[in-house]
Amino acid sequence: MKPSYSTTLEGSGSFGGRLKALSLVDILEFLRHLNRLGLLSVTAEGTAVGLYLRAGKVVQAISSREADRLTEALVRRGRITPPQYDEVMRRAAAGERIGKALVAACGLSPGELMEARAALVKQIALSLFEWSAGEFSFIEGEEPAERGIDVDLPITDLIVEGIRTVKTAAL
Repeated sequence: MKPSYSTTLEGSGSFGGRLKALSLVDILEFLRHLNRLGLLSVTAEGTAVGLYLRAGKVVQAISSREADRLTEALVRRGRITPPQYDEVMRRAAAGERIGKALVAACGLSPGELMEARAALVKQIALSLFEWSAGEFSFIEGEEPAERGIDVDLPITDLIVEGIRTVKTAAL
C-alpha cells in the first residue's frame, strides 16, 4: 500500500510530513509495526495534538485545545461541579498537581482518576481521525514529562475504533 503522506528524515528514527485523508492510519500502523517509542505530533489550523507511543500503545496524549483538559472533561461529564473545578484550579495555582487536587477536592478515587485519564487520551486520539489535513512529525525516543500516569491504549484498537467512528464520509 502506498502511503498518502510525504516524509522527510529529521534524524535517526524521526520523520515528518503532511497529513492527508486516512494517512493517520498509515502512520500509526507504521509506528506500531516498528514498535517505535516517541511522540507523534500532529498540527493543523492552530491546534496541536501529541500522542506518546510505547510498545505498540498510546500511553499519553496532549492537546492545545482547552476542551481536552482533564478538568474540563470531568466538568462536561458531570463528574465534578463548577465549584469543585474552581477549587482544583486554586490548588493547582498553588503548586499542587492536578491529579492530587482532583482526589483531595472532588473525592475522586485513584481508579476513577485513571479511568478519566484513559477516556481523555482515547478522546484526544480519536479526534485525529477527523482531521483531513495538517502536518505531522514523529520524534523517536521522546518521553512524556509526567511518568506514572500512562494508559495502555493499543494502537490496533485505536485504529479500528477511529475508522469506525469517522463521521466525515470523505475520510
